[in-house]
Amino acid sequence: NKTAYIATSVAFDDEMKNRVKKHQESRPKYWKTYEIYKDIYSIVEELNKNHNTVIMDCVTLMVNNLMFTHGIEVDEATCEELNELENYIREQIIKLLEAVKKTNLYFVIVTNEIGMGIVPENKLSRIYG
Repeated sequence: NKTAYIATSVAFDDEMKNRVKKHQESRPKYWKTYEIYKDIYSIVEELNKNHNTVIMDCVTLMVNNLMFTHGIEVDEATCEELNELENYIREQIIKLLEAVKKTNLYFVIVTNEIGMGIVPENKLSRIYG
């Protein structure tokens, strides 16, 4: 089997490390795992050479990690800074999709539903959703 698995999470504490470990144990051993959340487009050519199927899990965590590693404090950010962050994230996604379009990969992108519930009480959650 030539399946690649892109894990976009970052194990930043013990709870997350445990979740990552459980996810790793639940995946087939023959899947090749790539742990990356930023500039995923940069490995698409390699993926295309070595795999026929790619599962990226998940875009929600990718966006979350991009938000928190971009170098701004979202709760205190100006509209200009938030627009810059949004453009940066959009660029990451567009570059990924453009790279995938140039391949024959069966590329599955997993995501979660967000923003369909009540309006969040804090700024960060409202921006994210």
